[in-house]
Amino acid sequence: MWNPLSPSEVIAAMGGPVRDAARGEEPLDDWESGQLLSVYSATRHLAAEVGAVEPHIGELTGDLAAALRSSTDETELAARLSQLAELLEGVDDSRQAAEIACQALDLVRVDGSTSAEHVRAEIHVALARAVELEVRLLADAIEGPVEP
Repeated sequence: MWNPLSPSEVIAAMGGPVRDAARGEEPLDDWESGQLLSVYSATRHLAAEVGAVEPHIGELTGDLAAALRSSTDETELAARLSQLAELLEGVDDSRQAAEIACQALDLVRVDGSTSAEHVRAEIHVALARAVELEVRLLADAIEGPVEP
């Protein structure tokens, strides 16, 4: 979900090893076989990400927006963070959400106030929840749900 490459970029990158293997006339060596297995693994992860993770982006951007609005002070920082939170409304691209999170983290780092540190901690909580959800959903899609 928070990968720098879009699904289409990942798919395009996977095409090279597959094309080379298909065009080759000699048996594959261990490295080449490993490359093809990596492509296979990437397709499973990509399918899981698109199918299982992307539907949760709105929930995760909502958590992040709430974190950005968690300042109780009426400061310029709070106003700027609120503007960033508004930008998250309707965002369905995880890379765009990650960029907004980075902008917010830059703002609170520069500010350094107690309120900024509170917001920073809330952003970290929201991002940790996003990562935990992604890992769980990917694992469930690839390996099957784990029984509690």
